[in-house]
Amino acid sequence: MEQAALSAECLEDQMDWKTPSIFDDFSVLRLEFVLRSEEPLDLPDFLGSTLRGAFGHALKNSACQLPGALCQSCGIPRHCWYGWLFETVMPSRSGGMNGVQDAPRPFVLTPPLSESENTGIKRRLRCGDQVTFSLSLFGNAVNALPYVVYAIDEMARHGLGVDRGAFSLRELYFIDRAGERLSLDYNWVTRQYNPLKTEIFYVGDLVRDRLLRMPDSGNLKLRFQTRARIRVEDQLQRQLNFTTLIRFLWNRITLMLDVHGAGITGVDRHSILKWADNVKTVAASTFQHRVSRISNRQMKSIPSDGVLGEFLFEGAEVRDFRAMLAAGELLHIGSGASFGLGKYVIVE
Repeated sequence: MEQAALSAECLEDQMDWKTPSIFDDFSVLRLEFVLRSEEPLDLPDFLGSTLRGAFGHALKNSACQLPGALCQSCGIPRHCWYGWLFETVMPSRSGGMNGVQDAPRPFVLTPPLSESENTGIKRRLRCGDQVTFSLSLFGNAVNALPYVVYAIDEMARHGLGVDRGAFSLRELYFIDRAGERLSLDYNWVTRQYNPLKTEIFYVGDLVRDRLLRMPDSGNLKLRFQTRARIRVEDQLQRQLNFTTLIRFLWNRITLMLDVHGAGITGVDRHSILKWADNVKTVAASTFQHRVSRISNRQMKSIPSDGVLGEFLFEGAEVRDFRAMLAAGELLHIGSGASFGLGKYVIVE
């Protein structure tokens, strides 16, 4: 009790972390793409890494100004949309996570969700079948819209999967503040669309809207829709307690804001985690997926296990983490967040 009281006292002067205001300078643009299969083919059941890899390849071909150079030795990585989205460099000013070298990518690609969520079963498509996925751009990446749309179209034409099955980009949508789709009138023949229908929001405003629909109680149910890959001391976690969840979510938020937003200052991470210790896991219905994915960069199959399922947390302190958890619905958590892993929803 004395330790909890001390943590509460330490947090009294750090109220901003409990509110959406820490995300008020963090911009986001949310899009949805609809691809049409132009031939029958088989694809992996979970398309996150497939789409991310093909998108990156197409963006590099269209945006790279020095095709023969490595990004690490390129002198203009901050002026290249491929470099900024896929080879993001940790800025020297960033002080959020000492020792972290790999900067978070300023996008989250969410593939079509599946009931089996990557059990190794192939996704069999017929000619004319559709694949729909969303892409959220954060921070300065919101200005990359023309390059992103062009690269997605090129990705579709070049083909997906091992057999490079051809697709075409048929529909393009903007996701508004209420979460509704608004067509950008994409013409798949001329490749033209109406960018004036898009609007850039601040994550803080989206979090405020989300809080209006979230339960304001000491109970919170959280459901992972895609595998959460969270490692503690290099051990993949089979279960998650609330403190571990908040630890990795706070790490993700801190890095994203430091690199792609206005940063966070004056917040004691240790006190936040001590406060999270007061929240208990009262029920969990989870299972572990043992799967692998093909890494084009490493040219080999690598493990991609993770946790799926639901957690029920209880404690009066849950209310203080609502804004952070709402932001996590947009940002995801754990390894592979940029291509759709670690996606969760708070059950209303």
